[in-house]
Parts: sequence; C-alpha cells; structure tokens
Amino acid sequence: ERSVATSNVPTSFIDGLSFFLEKYPYGCSEQITSKAYPYLYEDFVKAGNKTRSDAEKMVSDTVGIIQSRMKSDGNIGYWTSKSPQDSAITLYCADFLTDAQKKDFYVPSSMFTKVLSAVKSIANSYEDDSYSIYLRSYAIYILTKNEEVTTHYIEDLEKDLSIFDSSSEYEKLYLAASYKMMMQEEKAN
Repeated sequence: ERSVATSNVPTSFIDGLSFFLEKYPYGCSEQITSKAYPYLYEDFVKAGNKTRSDAEKMVSDTVGIIQSRMKSDGNIGYWTSKSPQDSAITLYCADFLTDAQKKDFYVPSSMFTKVLSAVKSIANSYEDDSYSIYLRSYAIYILTKNEEVTTHYIEDLEKDLSIFDSSSEYEKLYLAASYKMMMQEEKAN
C-alpha cells in the first residue's frame, strides 16, 4: 500500500513514521528505544491519531524491556541483561528514561537511580580516543539534564579536549548544551 501526504507543516511525515515504527523488525535495546522515543512527544501522538493511553503503553512497555536488560551496574545489554553492553546504548536509554520521566511517564526510581549510576561511571571514565570523549560528553549532558552537579566532569573533559584533538564536534555541542542548562551563557556560546 502506498500513500502520499502533503502539508505546509512538518507533521505530514508522522503517518509514515508511525507505520515504520510499528512495523520495525529489530528488537535490540537501541531500536526498541528509538521505536518508543516519538511517543514522548504530544504532537507526534496527536498527529498519528494516537492517545495518551497509547503513548503510556508504548513507553511503559519500553521501560519494562530496558529494565529487563539492565545489568547489576546499571548498564544496558544489547538484547538481554547477559548480552554485551555498549556505553552508547546505556546513554541513549538513559536519555530516553530522563525524557520520559520529565514528560510524566512512569519510570521506576530504583531503575532510574541505577542507570544514572552507570552514566556517572561513563562520565568519569578515561580513554584517550574520540569515542570515549564523545561518550563522556553525552554522559555529562544527561547528568546535567537530571540536575546533577557536573562541573568537575566538565573541567576534566575540557582538559582532555585541549590535549586530545577530537575529530567530532558532538562533544562540544553536548558541552554547550550542558553549559546552557547550567545558565553559563558565555561558555555555552
């Protein structure tokens, strides 16, 4: 089946995106989180002819799956709690859980505390490569979003950024966003 939608506002893509997300065949932690992320946004829910109840079910199911894949240290496994984990997946899931909580979806506090502990470990880790610096900056951003004091993490990361020439600008974007949330406009700019 094919259909075409046109609109002068960007909501015309939502039907196609909704269909794509509902039929998405993959079930790793990153993909199930990506599938649920749009349901956090009221405009997506309304434009897709969904209800808050539909969104709550999708988010609740996803939170449950993430929780079942959580390791004892708060990191998230690819497929199960026994499967390998990647810090980027843990951070992405933590970002989703943060946004879900801020939008009044239920996230168990013990689960959230545990995943934030893993995020702190990532923010505090050190390896002198661009991927590690990216992960640390993303972790700092998530912690700042959760109103954690991140000044010492930022100072350490900025020292490493001055020593290690990173090939990506994402680190600087996450740091700028963190500074903005901390009301440090000059540093954010």
